[in-house]
Amino acid sequence: MIGGTAVTAVGLAATALVVGGSSGSGAPMGLLLAGPLLVAGCGAGCVIAANQTLALHRVPRKEGSTAAGVYQTGMKIGTSLGTALATSLLFSRIAATHGDWAAAAQTGLIGAAALTAVAFLVALPGFTLGGRDSTPGVVEEEVEMAR
Repeated sequence: MIGGTAVTAVGLAATALVVGGSSGSGAPMGLLLAGPLLVAGCGAGCVIAANQTLALHRVPRKEGSTAAGVYQTGMKIGTSLGTALATSLLFSRIAATHGDWAAAAQTGLIGAAALTAVAFLVALPGFTLGGRDSTPGVVEEEVEMAR
């Protein structure tokens, strides 16, 4: 999951570089963006399902649906805030450059890459400090339910 976050940040940063460097190049933008967006998408795919599993791994089964609902609400709020930040950066750059969409897209993508890099930095101590420990109460409860 940590690696996926890093790959996503790199893919978004590479996409920002391609968008910013392609202004007036005449090259087909779809082909230029395919590679870095593929990298970003693969990284995000590694994170999404694993993130929910990791976030809810200590929740007892009886409380799983409630915890998953709270988790999903938090994800929706985070997505809304990230989208608002990226679009704010995009439109403020359009206004500042009087319609330079390439520069604006680059700025929005840099903002998204920066947020992803922050997520990577927040997750990194969990990897370097020995990861997570198992909670005996949850394991015992699952064994009891299996009987």
